[in-house]
Amino acid sequence: MRITTEEHIYTRPYEAQIYAPHHGNFPALRNRNVLVYWPHGLGDWVFLTTIIPLLERSNRYFVTRYGDDSVALFDGSEYATPLYIGINSPHCDNGRKYHNEHFAMDYDTIDGSAKVLELPLGLYEQCRQNNIDTILFHSFFESHGSREFPFHTKARNALPELIDPDALKFLRLDAPLCSALNLNVDSWICKWTASRLESFTGREGRRLCLICRNGYSATSKNWGHKWREDMPEGKQNEGEESRDFMRLLLKKDPNWIFLTFEDSLFDGYDTLRDVSLNSFSYAEVFNAVGEGCAPFALILKALMGMADLCIGVPVGPYHLSMYYPDFPSVGLWIEHLPSWYDEPKSGSINIVNSHAIHQGFYDRPGSFDKRELLNFNVRHVETQIITGEQVFSSVEELLY
Repeated sequence: MRITTEEHIYTRPYEAQIYAPHHGNFPALRNRNVLVYWPHGLGDWVFLTTIIPLLERSNRYFVTRYGDDSVALFDGSEYATPLYIGINSPHCDNGRKYHNEHFAMDYDTIDGSAKVLELPLGLYEQCRQNNIDTILFHSFFESHGSREFPFHTKARNALPELIDPDALKFLRLDAPLCSALNLNVDSWICKWTASRLESFTGREGRRLCLICRNGYSATSKNWGHKWREDMPEGKQNEGEESRDFMRLLLKKDPNWIFLTFEDSLFDGYDTLRDVSLNSFSYAEVFNAVGEGCAPFALILKALMGMADLCIGVPVGPYHLSMYYPDFPSVGLWIEHLPSWYDEPKSGSINIVNSHAIHQGFYDRPGSFDKRELLNFNVRHVETQIITGEQVFSSVEELLY
């Protein structure tokens, strides 16, 4: 057993056959106990839930990464079992700060042969108990519309690397893919989440709107970040469009509160926290993401079950909302298109700005608004900036 000193984590050697796309013939494997190592952020974990159900069914699947905040998405799934390390992190942590990067795997040397990993002791025990004999280490690439239908999304683009070609031909890819998510959450998580929300927001039965204005991977997709100089005087502050939307919705119905997914306590105009708008930050209610007492994905699933509306740019919480079929969602597309990422649902509207047209996004082979049974219900606007009024109009269409 080895101990790393900086963060003091215990590890133990574990031998398994290791595969990666184009590194060994993973699609040919049968009757294996496969641990899928997915060192990516929450949004990519949401996409993984659409990949797992399509993999070879004679294998048993388990999922892990350095960050139980994402792994917990698979809690209760019938398709894959989450294996926890006991470390919360929503971002793309890979174990480097524990001197255990990718469990000591070298992606470039993976070839399907048996190799020795260094697993955190808790994960080692779970792998031993479940007789894990195979590791799939997947590096998940952005396709940005470069692949044609039906492999147009980030997740669908990965399918030919992971599924036997003969089996791939028989998959139903002209319709939305199903998800491995279990939308039900243990009752204690639901009760704890609801109680904390009541205590720190004074919700008292008011309708709940989730706002995902920003992510951490790229600021250019954030709502209310770009083209500030194009806004009139007094509206050039970060996030003003979000505040305009909240004012309009409260004018329509004052029985709303807003929970914005800010992963830490932002200051000044970077935050949408505003008691006068009934607007609260996730970080002030549940603590900074990664520092809470429960994995973020469990709290997030509980919130999805009790909220009435989600507004968001393409980030993890918004992507998750798209797999709740009766949950109204409005997507805001500033630097991307919905066909590059999500599976559509009827209870959603996607607003695409003029920038997408001018940049030629629709000239790419994987870019479309509707094809076969995939209808993203797109509303094109003639402005670069998606305004609060435009979002409010879509909400009215969905709810009123």
